[in-house]
Amino acid sequence: MCIDCWKERGSPAIVNEAIAQTARLINNVFEHHHGGGNLHIILADWNISDDDIEFCRQLLISGKYPTPRKELKAEAMCLQAFKQLSESQRATALALQAGFISP
Repeated sequence: MCIDCWKERGSPAIVNEAIAQTARLINNVFEHHHGGGNLHIILADWNISDDDIEFCRQLLISGKYPTPRKELKAEAMCLQAFKQLSESQRATALALQAGFISP
């Protein structure tokens, strides 16, 4: 994970239930794929803009990469959670999952 990416965004630490749930969903994706699978650019590279979210959504529905059903479900749930958050909240969820901040 990218502590510098988090710091560049102002080290947001907006912890609430939605963010804690998103961090759990990130963990779930990593349980299926250590690199983040179809959400790699978000979860590993910290590209968290709305355009990045949409790119990953399109990737998921395209079926471009063969992905087990359970992994696809985990990715879809995580992506939906990210879509509901602001960029600062997305960065917080990633930081929480990475252990940069505590709940």
